[in-house]
Amino acid sequence: MDKINPEEGIVTRGEIVKNINEGLTDTARTNSQELNTELKFSKKIVPVFIAKYTKIVKYVALGTTNETTVWTPKSGKKFVITDIFVSATAAGTCTLKDGTSGTTFLIASLAANGGFVSNLQTPIQSATANNNLTATASAITQYITICGYEV
Repeated sequence: MDKINPEEGIVTRGEIVKNINEGLTDTARTNSQELNTELKFSKKIVPVFIAKYTKIVKYVALGTTNETTVWTPKSGKKFVITDIFVSATAAGTCTLKDGTSGTTFLIASLAANGGFVSNLQTPIQSATANNNLTATASAITQYITICGYEV
């Protein structure tokens, strides 16, 4: 697995690119979170992080105003939403909640034959492990697809 190890250097694709302690001032060495502009490396160093998760796609068609479970994570896990797609046959709202009767984190107002798409730059993570993701439609038929992963 690729990683960053301050003692061994920056590792990308299995090769040590540069020992990040070489050429650092004492201030930078004591606070590795801050790299000041006085550091001069011969090459630009770009750390590579590789996410290790399995993409999950959940789909549900709602034709009821009842709260419906869209995603139940594995035991001890939290859902993390990266993308939301909602379409509707008539004007109405779609409500997404963190846990049954839980915290509402999205209310999308939809036009007739309209939709809503969000590719989240900051993923939405459930507040508590084992919370399910639920959706409620406002008396219209809706089609919801959620993409993400579990942590």
